[in-house]
Amino acid sequence: MGGSLSGLLSLVIGDSLYLFSINYSGVSIAAPPVSYTYIPLTVVFAVFLGEQLTITKLLASILLIPGVYLLSRSGGSRREIKGLFLGLGAALAWAAGQSMIKVADITGGLNPISIAFTRVAAAGIVLLVINYFMGNNIAGAIRGTVRSYLPIIAVLDLGLGVALFAFSMDLIGLGLTVILTGTMPLIAQLMSSAMGREKFSVVKFLGALVIVMAIVLVVL
Repeated sequence: MGGSLSGLLSLVIGDSLYLFSINYSGVSIAAPPVSYTYIPLTVVFAVFLGEQLTITKLLASILLIPGVYLLSRSGGSRREIKGLFLGLGAALAWAAGQSMIKVADITGGLNPISIAFTRVAAAGIVLLVINYFMGNNIAGAIRGTVRSYLPIIAVLDLGLGVALFAFSMDLIGLGLTVILTGTMPLIAQLMSSAMGREKFSVVKFLGALVIVMAIVLVVL
């Protein structure tokens, strides 16, 4: 049950809002509120699931706030602001979804591979039904992406990524695991900049540096 709920919250709601957020404001603005805001939210959720809230975790979560500000301050249009709010909605859905992975591990006794499967399967069924009623051409979408890098990315993200997340959670707990995933937006922005899609400014770099400091604070 927890794995299915994780898929519905993280993939159906969270990922959908995240994609809309990227559409409105771009990766460099959408990634920080989603990935950095969902981290302290998940740390708080982890406390209700029996994990201890340490001083280092609390300080790291606080450091995330100026990081979000610096990384997001480059935008100011109404469209970009709308994208930020969509990103924050995705962050909340992601935090709840990641917490459900721990619920699946505790109450259901599922191993990381099973969690990854049930998560994707539940989300896939729901998204298929939604697309059907919206009249979207699923067959055309599949044909358009089957020869792209998307299938490989999906396997790495939804398969290997989730399994590694669950393995890490078993070893060091949900709170610390989710804080360590804070490196993802920095990597995403560097890749976007390398591909010439978006500019990586000094302000964004300083924001990313603050986030890295927060992660180092927890690890040391």
